[in-house]
Amino acid sequence: MELKSGAKQVIQVALDAGYEAHAAFTRAFKAAYGVSPLEFRRATGAIAIRDAPSGVHFRPGVPLTTFNPNHITNKIVKVITRKIKPMRVAYLRHVGPYEDTKKTWFDLTARLLADKRIRQRSVFIGIGHDYPAVTPAAELRYDACITVDGDYEPKQPVELQTIGGGDYAVAKNCPVGEIKDAYQHLYGKWLARSSRELRPAPGFIVLVDAQDVVARKKQRVDVFDIYVPLQPKRPLNTAEQMNIEVTTLEPQRVAYMRHVGPYDGSYRKWLDFTTRLKQDGLPARIRCSSACPWIIRRSHRQRNCVLTPA
Repeated sequence: MELKSGAKQVIQVALDAGYEAHAAFTRAFKAAYGVSPLEFRRATGAIAIRDAPSGVHFRPGVPLTTFNPNHITNKIVKVITRKIKPMRVAYLRHVGPYEDTKKTWFDLTARLLADKRIRQRSVFIGIGHDYPAVTPAAELRYDACITVDGDYEPKQPVELQTIGGGDYAVAKNCPVGEIKDAYQHLYGKWLARSSRELRPAPGFIVLVDAQDVVARKKQRVDVFDIYVPLQPKRPLNTAEQMNIEVTTLEPQRVAYMRHVGPYDGSYRKWLDFTTRLKQDGLPARIRCSSACPWIIRRSHRQRNCVLTPA
């Protein structure tokens, strides 16, 4: 919508969307729409908006009070909160579609059985590090993990890692075919209505009654508990603590060009400025200072910078 309105430069639209570089935004946009942002802006006709994978769309002028994610899934999932201790696990990493992890699981299980490291209390854990709607299937990372005792020393290619302890939301007893619905319920409903928020750590799934699977006692549909790491919800709009120091600067001789207008529009002036300096031999070093009213937006933080010859 912002590209079509023409009110902002393309680079500003990219920065506002969280991209740190014009080139990265252009690549991502072209992969989604088949044309560059500039070509999209210049095109005539109706605006083609891609369907979001979640099925939830924002439209200008629609009050947010009407937002209701119930159409995502109607599956009711039992969710509890649980505090767990850190778990030491042996693991093998699978790279590729999540549906193709069975071979990795068979390999890990066979290796630990041969070393007599699978106990009655062993926990079988799967950690998916990537979101399939964003990461190409061939690049998805998944760790097949089994808990081990403290004296276990892995043999290549098996490796060790520790799954962090703490508070988790746990969706109980989810058949393998309903894992997607369970995740949608956890994130779209339960988490939004809880007094918690996500903790920056990977979630994971735990195979229920894993010993039956290992012993091949019976044919069954695999059932999992889904663990999502939690932390207390932080207050909104709290300023980050800043480190401030006082320093003495020597006088500095600088080259400059003046931009008159909104700070967000100074990008073209900087391009012109750096091009001219390059033609005259750009200084080997570029020094940043807080003495300039030019503002760079990066990841929604602001920094005052000036380009000065060193």
